Amino acid sequence: ATAGQGVHTRAIRAVSWSPDCRLLAAASFDATASVWTVQQQQQQQQQQQQVEQQQQQRQGGEDAAPALRPKQAQLQVRLLQTLVGHENEVKGVAWNCSGSLLATCSRDKSIWIHKRMDCAEDWGLQQQQQQQQQQQQQQDEEEGEFVVASVLTGHSQDVKAVKWHPKRDWLASASYDDTIAIWGLGEDDWVMLKTLRGHSSTVWTLAFLRDGSRLVSGSADRTLRLWTCVPPGAPPARRLPSLSQWCVAPFLRPLAAADAAAAAASAAAAAAPAAADEGTEDPQQQQQQQQQQPEAWRCLASVQGQHRGVVYGVSVHPTKNLLATACGDGCIRIYLLTETGATLLHCEEEAHECDVNWVAWRNDDGEGKLRA
Repeated sequence: ATAGQGVHTRAIRAVSWSPDCRLLAAASFDATASVWTVQQQQQQQQQQQQVEQQQQQRQGGEDAAPALRPKQAQLQVRLLQTLVGHENEVKGVAWNCSGSLLATCSRDKSIWIHKRMDCAEDWGLQQQQQQQQQQQQQQDEEEGEFVVASVLTGHSQDVKAVKWHPKRDWLASASYDDTIAIWGLGEDDWVMLKTLRGHSSTVWTLAFLRDGSRLVSGSADRTLRLWTCVPPGAPPARRLPSLSQWCVAPFLRPLAAADAAAAAASAAAAAAPAAADEGTEDPQQQQQQQQQQPEAWRCLASVQGQHRGVVYGVSVHPTKNLLATACGDGCIRIYLLTETGATLLHCEEEAHECDVNWVAWRNDDGEGKLRA
């Protein structure tokens, strides 16, 4: 299915799925963002199946068995709402963890937070209410879903990207002014909670670790920075599953023996006891999440001298302690995240002929596959 034709008049810069995967948001250089409903239906192509059966019967005789065509998935994509208000190109778009808030950022130096009026605050409750989807779709057609909750101004240059904390309603923004801002809800409105300084050029990309304890940023200064919001002296987070070569896609497996040994030693030294039940968070991890403080954000480590161009994209693996970067030098790099920073595991030279602008891990794959 194709969406966006006739809606946006300039390039679409970024897209983002809502947590329930029912809505898709898009950011465009035409100074607007759009929200689309996406539904997947299983439909059988009866007419095409009949034609194929007739052809097979003519070729094989009357007794030939008809070919059964499997059901094909089809998408229904419909424009829900166009979000207006920015004065210049919209560079990024992101949903919060519950899907109730949508943030957009722009070259006009502002960030807009849009509130989804009909969204249940508890995503689990929303999943239980999926049987009301048809009724909700009819309601969507009658009225728009999103209203402006706040307009955030604080950056002195255009805002390149926005990312929500995976557990709390904290929003991180990256800017051409070389800074990262952390935003949160104050007594009456959204406010800037913290400004993170350290990069010497434009900050292009951001990614949170899944527990929210750390933030990774990539910059035009060719460095990565790891930031933490856990105060010094707090108990360490439970380690993500340790890396083994079988979990890495084939093109990443030929790691140098020295690098693999160093990575294994680093992982073993930093690993904490795993929880007995992998399906639940252990008390130590829950305690650390409670100790996360917006005013405690500080630089944990800086990765320098490894990227030969602008770091345009970063992506944290959803289940393993791996970080991937997309760079203007045409390379993809894989890092092992440790308690004190990041260790380079592999650099895929000339992954593309030109700049690599984006990279992401597959969420449904256990072999560590990447898309770039």
